[in-house]
Amino acid sequence: MLAPGFNRLEITRVDQKTLRLKIQDGNLLSVDKSQERPRIHWVYLYRHYTGFFRREGLAFQVGQRAELSGMSAEVTGIDGDRQLTEATFRFAVSLDDPSLCWLQWDWQPGGYGSYRPFKIPEVGQSVSIAGPF
Repeated sequence: MLAPGFNRLEITRVDQKTLRLKIQDGNLLSVDKSQERPRIHWVYLYRHYTGFFRREGLAFQVGQRAELSGMSAEVTGIDGDRQLTEATFRFAVSLDDPSLCWLQWDWQPGGYGSYRPFKIPEVGQSVSIAGPF
């Protein structure tokens, strides 16, 4: 999972092996709190459990990296609270390699949603993925 978030994402293919994910509103694990009367939605329950991904209050730093087998991730953007707004992922193989399986969560209104295939953009191209709201 590259982005366990709730907000709209812009996904850019930088080169054959690199993706950049940029959160369009808020940070990776934030949810919309701007409404006068908050909507009741099961996503707010999940917001409570984001500590499973990263303890609340633990700050990111631009340039911070995680090296995994076959992939590295680098923090390339943070907000005023030092929470993640952009990350770059570099893979050991082309993003088109058949060893990689690309899926996205489809936030179906009124339902629980499901995974569906995700088509990686061409080099230099971007696509947006909607969040639940």
